[in-house]
Amino acid sequence: METKNISCPHCQHPIPVVISLLLSGQKFTCSYCLATISMTQESSTVVERAYVKYASLKKNNKNKKW
Repeated sequence: METKNISCPHCQHPIPVVISLLLSGQKFTCSYCLATISMTQESSTVVERAYVKYASLKKNNKNKKW
């Protein structure tokens, strides 16, 4: 499972999130200010498609020199 940090929208403290769990609707809580973040089902679908495209582009362009 891939974990990324997302800045808390309230205090900017990094919140570690598991991308697949965020996309499935799980809530994550800031350890500093206790604000929670989550994603709606509608947003999850759009973000998941974009993330898959991004990962594919990143993989395909890994060995290219720009």
